[in-house]
This record gives sequence, C-alpha cells and structure tokens, in this order.
Amino acid sequence: MVYSQFMIGCRIRGEYCLYSIIAHDASFLSVFNMKSSEDAEEYYRKKCSELDIIREMLNNIIEDDLDTDVNYDDTAERYSAYAQIVQQYESKYGTVTVTKLNDRNSRMTGLCFLKLIDFDHNGKEELLLVYQKYEQMGSELFPVYTYEIWGYLEKGAVLLDSGEPFGTDGGVKHVYLAEYEGQTYLVTGSCDDFGYYYYHGYLNDTFGIVREVIWDVISGGERVCSINGASVSSEVLDAEQNKWLANLVEYNLNYDCDIVLEQINETKRKLAPYFISEDQSGVNGRNPEIKEEAEGADSNDGFSYFINEKSYLEYVQNWELPVYGYCLIDINQDGVNELILSSDERELFAEYQVYAQNGSNINLIKDFWAYCGVYYSNINKAIAFSEVRRSLNYATTSFYSFDGIQLNADFDVTCSVDGTGIPQYMKIPGKDIALSEEEYNAYLSELVLIDEWIEID
Repeated sequence: MVYSQFMIGCRIRGEYCLYSIIAHDASFLSVFNMKSSEDAEEYYRKKCSELDIIREMLNNIIEDDLDTDVNYDDTAERYSAYAQIVQQYESKYGTVTVTKLNDRNSRMTGLCFLKLIDFDHNGKEELLLVYQKYEQMGSELFPVYTYEIWGYLEKGAVLLDSGEPFGTDGGVKHVYLAEYEGQTYLVTGSCDDFGYYYYHGYLNDTFGIVREVIWDVISGGERVCSINGASVSSEVLDAEQNKWLANLVEYNLNYDCDIVLEQINETKRKLAPYFISEDQSGVNGRNPEIKEEAEGADSNDGFSYFINEKSYLEYVQNWELPVYGYCLIDINQDGVNELILSSDERELFAEYQVYAQNGSNINLIKDFWAYCGVYYSNINKAIAFSEVRRSLNYATTSFYSFDGIQLNADFDVTCSVDGTGIPQYMKIPGKDIALSEEEYNAYLSELVLIDEWIEID
C-alpha cells in the first residue's frame, strides 16, 4: 500500500529519479520475492522515510540556490567588468581632454563621459560612456561622438546600445538623461527648428528605443507632430514632452566641461578598486585631474592624443601653409611642457601655434608668423621671434613669457637705422629704453633656435 502510494506520488510530482531508485532497488526486490508481504511493507516504509529525508534535503538545496540567484549581489563582478571597459577605451581613445575653442566654448575628446546608471531601477547599474574620435569625410577630418551603454548579464559585460548623443545647433553634443515613472532614459536625436527625440531604456527586459517623438515645420509654418508614429497635435506633443522631460539631467560636452569631469571622476572613484594596475595591463584608470600631478613633465598624454587624433586641424584651417611638425618645450620652466606647432620652419616665413595644457584642458594661446624660426631664451624664460623680415635698416625680436595660462608680450629689442646711418638700439616694454650695441647683442646671443621638430605624418 505504501509502495503504491509513494509510486503514484513520485509520478505526480515528476520525481522520476526517486521512482527509478525504488523500481531498481535490488534489496527491495529480494525482500519482496523471498519474504512475507509484511516484511516487504516494513522494509519499504523504512526506505520511503529515508527517501523523504533525501528529497527534503534536495528541496532545501534547490531553494537556497534559487534565493542565491535572485538576491546575489554581483556589484564586484559588475564593477570589475566595467572597469576593464574603461581602461580599454582610455587606452584606445585616450583619457578625457578639454580643448578650449574660445572664451565660452570647449571641446571634449578621448573617453569624455562616464556614469553608472540604474536605468530600470532594479538595483543593478549599467555603464554609460561617450568617446570622441575623428573620421575622414572627403578630405576633411570631423569629430564624431559615440555613446555606449553596457550591462552585466550572466557573468560578463554586454553592450546594450550605442549611437550618437543628442545634438543641437553648431555641433554641440549633450548627454540627456530623463527620469519618468520609475525609469531612466537616455534621450538621443537632435533639435533646432525641428525635433527628433528618441528615448532609450528598458521595455520587457529588453534595452532599446521605447519612445519616439518627432516634429517638423512645413511650408506655411505648420508644425507636424507624432509620437511613436501616431500623429498628434502640437499641444499634445508639448504636454507629453513636458511630462517626460520634467526631470531631465543634462551634461553638455561643450559648455559644462567641469561638471562632466567631476562626473567622470565620481564614476572612476567607484570603479577604482577594480582597475587593473599599469604593471598588469599597460593602461590606467586614473582620474583626469590626478594625471598631471602624478606624471608631471614626463607626461604628455594629452598632447600625444591631441596630435595623434589630429585635434589641431580645426585650429589651422586658416593657415596658408601645411602643418609640418611639433615640439614640446617647458617655456616657463615649471616642469610642465607646452606644445609648439609649426608649418615647415625651413621656409623663411613659417606659421606657428603654441598650446598649453592646464589639467585636462588644451588651450591655444598664440597663433603667429615668424621670420627665420622661433628661439628660446633661457634667461628670460621666454620664446622669441621676429614677425617681420629683418633688413639693413630695421630688425626686431619679440620676447613672450608664459604665466601658466597665457603667453604675454614682455618686450621687444630693436635695431633701426635713421637718416644719420647710425644704428639705434632699443628695448620696448611699453616705454622705449635705449640700449648699447653690447646690451642689444647680449639679448640675441643667448637665444637658442628651436629646431628639433617632430614631423607629423
């Protein structure tokens, strides 16, 4: 009776492994064949009790495994995978560099955005990153920004989404993050007198575009609007956009560089314990503001990336001569190099630019022509050059020092011949000072020609 009930129970619960144990148990078959039914029944009661204990143990193990899978904190593995991605991308695209274009506008290059975001608010963060590189379009090189979103699934990092960040007039790039009804969305697209908004997030455990909002202006000034392909009025679209973008967080890669750098540093601080050391990987995961302090004059990573990625091309568009090469020189002898870019300096007249690196920023601080090269004055801690051709009647050499931020015109030394035919030597720091010939020659004799140019391919 017990045997029959247990066998039926085993079949109902699908416990065929236990059924197999009973049906092929040699001891049980022996008792059943050779002893009384009572003995067999007692034997089987004992076996069933033992199997119940085994089954309970198995059930407990299975439940523990299920609880572990659901509640297991994979933060360490997740962060370790993300840290490796950051290091790989910094090795490939360079650490973040900020190039100042003018008083208001800058450009971020390299791995220029990092943020850990829990898009579906399930306690598991994804990694959002943005990097910049140059792509050839015809004969020109143009900066291209790409975002990537990485998740962590089944013991490894998985690329969930990639594309171009949100763009506005003038090529300005933004990272837009919208919070709506318990979800976070990356907003891509562009807008001007039109609008294309694409919301990227989770829908049914799949990451992708979950919402599409488009409007455009046609002839007559009429605004044509749609949401997810369905036509809507302008009023409905605006109302919906106001709801979805009410908690928008913006990172502007051209104007909010300090905020973006702090966000990068915050992310790196979280990932710092999981970065592989340089001895192990040959790459680094350090914060951009630490890099200069740690490496000092021996580090020219920012300039190397600036040259290798041809970031300088946007500054030399008005040059009449092609770029020839560059050199690194510590103008003010503070232990940090500056970069001088040159057209072919073997020509009598050549074009030059001086760049300075301030933290993560690379700034153009001087653009000029020079006659017969650029020189360095060790005594005055300055570069010196002539902007006009020397002649028998006139020559001038200008001295520029660097204060850590900009080049300053310190003074000129000149030689001119008046109607009497007698040379006049002057130092002009705003107020003319007469010099003797010996004093004039002393300024020039200590100058060293800068001629160790590294040719750019």
